[in-house]
Amino acid sequence: MLLFAVLFFLPAVSAFTQEITLEISSEGIAKVTHNVNLKNESEISVCLISDTQEQLKVFSGNAELEFKLDENCVNAEVLQNIDLLRVEYLTNSLTNKIADEWSMSIDVRDITITSVEVLLPSNTKITNFEPDATVYFQNSSMMVNWEERNFTETEAKLSYTFDIDNVTETSIILLLFAMFVILLIVIAFFVFWKFKGKLLKSGTDFSTGQEELMKTLSEKEKKLIKAVFDEEGLSQKKLLTKCDISKATLSRTLRDLEKKEFLRLVQDGYTNRIYLSEWFRKK
Repeated sequence: MLLFAVLFFLPAVSAFTQEITLEISSEGIAKVTHNVNLKNESEISVCLISDTQEQLKVFSGNAELEFKLDENCVNAEVLQNIDLLRVEYLTNSLTNKIADEWSMSIDVRDITITSVEVLLPSNTKITNFEPDATVYFQNSSMMVNWEERNFTETEAKLSYTFDIDNVTETSIILLLFAMFVILLIVIAFFVFWKFKGKLLKSGTDFSTGQEELMKTLSEKEKKLIKAVFDEEGLSQKKLLTKCDISKATLSRTLRDLEKKEFLRLVQDGYTNRIYLSEWFRKK
């Protein structure tokens, strides 16, 4: 009888435990994950640490489970041989901002937990936390971890600010990098525009038909054809310098090549610009 009375008045103990992780952004939005360790339950009721939730989901492995939300607790049926359940959601009700300082508070009085872990941006400066916790860096996040033994109270509290100088320095580095990339693009475009004739084709890119036709020309004529092939739209004056022949010889040779339909001369002010003829292009 005495044993029965003792058992009757013992507080109910949850059969499962939870490990809670919060990933908090610089805007105060927390991605909350309840990792629930099961002990042969067929049904489970997981009380959430936030009064409001968005994108609330329940998973067993990668499989999403159906559930019911009742008085801020997730109720779900547990599949056989499942020892871990995961509840995920987003919330902004766990954080609060006054001036430049943020605060976070988690009520764990109705939850049997083994740990609470908070992930914050790397530029976070923690000003206070209750109860005692372990603080460390992992990858690019500031980590605050409470173990079950730390919870002498019913709340986990955290105060923090953000290192604006660090954010500004990172932003400046990104801005300088973006400006450097833009400068490289501008230089590359200028080089391409300036030397596009030479970049797009070289004097050895004649087709087989064009090579055969070139055999019918004199060496001076071949020299002019190759110069125009390398850089179409040359002025007659520039072609004179490039080919290193006399003005009279150039004028006579150009007229001959125009008559043979190898070249096309287009008047541009007081000079001519030289292009390959359509007939020669198609060969």
